[in-house]
Amino acid sequence: MKRIQNHQEALILAKLDAIALGIRIDASIRRVQPPDAVRGDIARTMLYMADTYGFRLSNQDRQLYTAWNRQDPPDEWEIERNRRIEQVQGFGNRYISDYAALAGRAGTAM
Repeated sequence: MKRIQNHQEALILAKLDAIALGIRIDASIRRVQPPDAVRGDIARTMLYMADTYGFRLSNQDRQLYTAWNRQDPPDEWEIERNRRIEQVQGFGNRYISDYAALAGRAGTAM
């Protein structure tokens, strides 16, 4: 494993990792766009955090996450992971467990 010598080198390596993972970065406007295959996962996490812990989302962010949620439904692993979490903590992410019912309403206050 290569030892990182300075902050600039660390930033370059992080950007190369992001590119390899399919993450698009526009530093000029401070925006990051994840690959299509994980956008729904990220959206459901953010919507869950907003509902459960009061994490504040702007209307623009909520609209974006609603679109991502619809475009990338939960896959088998995300559903299984949510089931396991629910067994341990007593509740899961309703944006996964109730996906069909909530997918159309995620952009509205619930």
